[in-house]
Amino acid sequence: YQAMFQNLKRFYPDGVAISEDNLRGVHITAPDFSRIAEAFDGLGLEAEDASSLKKALADGLMAVKSGRTAIINAHLSR
Repeated sequence: YQAMFQNLKRFYPDGVAISEDNLRGVHITAPDFSRIAEAFDGLGLEAEDASSLKKALADGLMAVKSGRTAIINAHLSR
């Protein structure tokens, strides 16, 4: 979807879709992947900063070593 957005900006920078932020199929909210892991008996973890990421990585690795799937939903800032 990012590719669609970039192409619209590149080829039609003055177009209505760009000027009115009316971009169909571009703005999609991702699901909560950590909750999806839990639905399938996996370990779902959230990490919102460096310290919680370090703990999530350690916990996730332990889960994987024991045979469980682990997904870490890491929130990153630009």
